[in-house]
Amino acid sequence: MHTPKRRLTLVGLFFATILGITLLVAGLFIAFLSSSRRSMLESAQLERESAALRVEASIWAELSRTERAAEDIELAIRYGAGDVSSDQSIEPLLFMELLQRPELVEIELTQAETSIAHGTDPIEPNTRQPWQVAVFRTSRGPESTIFTRRIAFEHGHFVRALRMRPAGGDLQSGTFRPLGITAEPHVRSPLDTAGTPSSSGVRFGDLTYAETDAPDPVTGRQVVLDAEKPLVDATGASRGMIRVSLSTRALDDIANAKVDPRDPGDPHHVFICDTSGRLITRTSPDDTFVDVGGSLRAYPTNLPPAVTTALHRPLLSTLDENHRNGSETIRIDGLPYLVTLHRLRRPEDWVVGIVVPEDYYVHELEKLRYRFLVSYGGISLLVLVCGLVALRAVRRGFNLVLETTTRMRNFDFSPSFGGTAFADVEEVMDGLERAKTAARTMGKYLPLDVVRQLYEANREPVLSSQPREMTLMFSDIRGFTRLSEQLPPEELARVLGLYFEAMTSAIMKTGGTIDKFIGDSIMALWNAPGACVDHPAAACRAVLACLDAARQLYTSPGWKGRDPLYTRFGVHTGRALVGHFGAPMRLSYSAMGDAVNLAARLESLCKQYGVEVLVSDAVHSLVEGQYLFRLVDSVTVVGKTEAIRVYELLGAVGEDIPRLRAARAYEDAFDVYLRRDFASARALFEQCGEDPPSVVLAERCARYAKEPPPRDWDGTFHAELK
Repeated sequence: MHTPKRRLTLVGLFFATILGITLLVAGLFIAFLSSSRRSMLESAQLERESAALRVEASIWAELSRTERAAEDIELAIRYGAGDVSSDQSIEPLLFMELLQRPELVEIELTQAETSIAHGTDPIEPNTRQPWQVAVFRTSRGPESTIFTRRIAFEHGHFVRALRMRPAGGDLQSGTFRPLGITAEPHVRSPLDTAGTPSSSGVRFGDLTYAETDAPDPVTGRQVVLDAEKPLVDATGASRGMIRVSLSTRALDDIANAKVDPRDPGDPHHVFICDTSGRLITRTSPDDTFVDVGGSLRAYPTNLPPAVTTALHRPLLSTLDENHRNGSETIRIDGLPYLVTLHRLRRPEDWVVGIVVPEDYYVHELEKLRYRFLVSYGGISLLVLVCGLVALRAVRRGFNLVLETTTRMRNFDFSPSFGGTAFADVEEVMDGLERAKTAARTMGKYLPLDVVRQLYEANREPVLSSQPREMTLMFSDIRGFTRLSEQLPPEELARVLGLYFEAMTSAIMKTGGTIDKFIGDSIMALWNAPGACVDHPAAACRAVLACLDAARQLYTSPGWKGRDPLYTRFGVHTGRALVGHFGAPMRLSYSAMGDAVNLAARLESLCKQYGVEVLVSDAVHSLVEGQYLFRLVDSVTVVGKTEAIRVYELLGAVGEDIPRLRAARAYEDAFDVYLRRDFASARALFEQCGEDPPSVVLAERCARYAKEPPPRDWDGTFHAELK
């Protein structure tokens, strides 16, 4: 007994689909969470690196202010605003510069005439006694007291003196109070200062205590970053050294700025340290500084554990000039923290560090996961119930789908679906309607017969071609380039659209196929892809229809009174390859071969004879009894060696053709021309008046009368232009 084959039912398919979708969505969501987490962390890393670059830029800005202070003083001295031989002349410069730059603690100038240093040679002082003047403040802000310290050679000794100006005091406030005998001011070589010099010659040292002589011990000692620049006058002579001290509180403010100023609870910890993991900036105002190996470093009182761990990670020692950024994840009490380190370009051994809990970036993702699990469970149950109700409606929809697909198999792509209340059926039918729309659209880009052949064969187009006898036509607009330069792009597109619409309609009414639009040109063919028995006559009929449609267009309101366009046509009948050409991923249905090239050459040849239409002798011989022509010339076109006779299409037999008499007179003159009687032929051509081909041949006869062609000349003219 035959056992019927088990087939999957709609109900079984429905439940299998629900289960599959559930598993698929769950898997996709897990992948989404993983991808989103990875993307968030990558974005967070970029954000931290960007914040580190902002910190670096801020540090550079502070260092640049220090550089500019030294440069301003040097320029003022170089251009005569201060006399380097007198400390009384220099003091106002330093005083004004300090007033303008509240971030600076001290500006010092040590005068000692020296010879210019070359390479690593030290600077040797001259015999003139040096002196030193410094202007400094003991606290930040406009209310700070400003002091002047001076060291000068007096009565055989170097004497240190101090002058205090109260807040708001002018340059002359206060008097110098001697502090006793001191050592000679020392001018160090720039090579004695750590770091690489900037383009302005400024070198930055390490953190140190400010060399202030403040009488008030309550203010404490200020920690500064020194910058030194050799003082060179207008003659190029080295006259001493300028030292500028930047308060490290400016660096503390930079490090303590929030990564995200919009978030008051921003948990990012930003710090600046050296490559050995020692802090440059303080994490709180209560932190102190200690001397570590001759350099001052911050000693925090309450450092966050994550920052402490980051300062001892091996990642810090791996940063160098070629690898300035580094990131990793550390765990503190089981919680992940993200660490980003960025080595500065200046000072060279400083590093910006940023530490933040990972949860700061991914906590919303964790909330999303919980909400998804709850929501997806409820939605799955709702889908199951609604799906059972919808299943019956889907079955009814199958009949509608079947009816539509049957019409499509009969190549009926007209819109037919009026709508349905059920969304699933609506979606299927919408897909079918879109498929029909695509088929109709493809018919506007490809010949409809090609679309029908591909559809009925149920195959995609592939590279292929076959030889076929066909008639080809090329058209072109005279002076289109000039027109395109005169019209705005939108108006040019509108005008060209009206023109192509008129031409296309005339061609398709005669059974022609538009192969392609080439700029302002049209390539059309007959007898492909569909059969056309009288294709030469149809092509001639199409040319006359195009000329008539163009005349109607130029007088229509849509043309808006613009000058009419002058279109040239070339028509030829012959064998050519027709099929799908191009690349496997992009095909074009077209024709190729010598016959195509000759049709294009005939269109170009119209320009030389001043006519609108030229057809080959092949077309002429096939339709001679149906249409009237004028024999124009016997020519060899570019790329051909065999001569052909070309004819101007005048109109259909029985039509009133005003130019017919002139055309026949031209042909009579052309017979005389072929007999080499150029003088007589010229006279006959000139009797035709302004007829363009007659003008062309008359000029040619004049040339041949002076320089006759060879004795074996058969009347063929060699066209040299495409």
